[in-house]
Amino acid sequence: MDRRSVAILAAGLALAAVLAVGAALAYAKSSEEALWRLGSAREPPKLGALGKHAAWWRAAWAPGPRLVVSEEYRERVVQIALRDPDVSRLLEEGYNVTNVKPIVKAYVEADGSVNLRADEALIVLRKDGGVAAVLVSLTEERVTKVVVHTVAVIEK
Repeated sequence: MDRRSVAILAAGLALAAVLAVGAALAYAKSSEEALWRLGSAREPPKLGALGKHAAWWRAAWAPGPRLVVSEEYRERVVQIALRDPDVSRLLEEGYNVTNVKPIVKAYVEADGSVNLRADEALIVLRKDGGVAAVLVSLTEERVTKVVVHTVAVIEK
């Protein structure tokens, strides 16, 4: 191959890479919004060992739709979470409840009517160097999943 062919090939590959990254970012953004709208944030897609909980964490940190959560709902969710030994241990380690996010699902009946329910909620716990997401089922009145993400800093 001559230099011109190599340069054209390199430019084509660079353009393809830029388009692929743009498409991936657009897809990730639309997936993040869809997770909140559809309420499917609790089941992440199979992404391999490192990205296993990526979709779930994106949903935990996403601003989501603007919902006003009553103090009674928030207290009920937190009380259910406090009964779980893993959540209690995290709170003893210094984590604090920073957010309670309802997971709203729309149920379509046979006649076409739509009912909205928030039978699950996501609690975000934070402390310096760590974040935990706790999924609470209000119908079962128990914690169904706890995901802890810590950041290790090595000072030299």
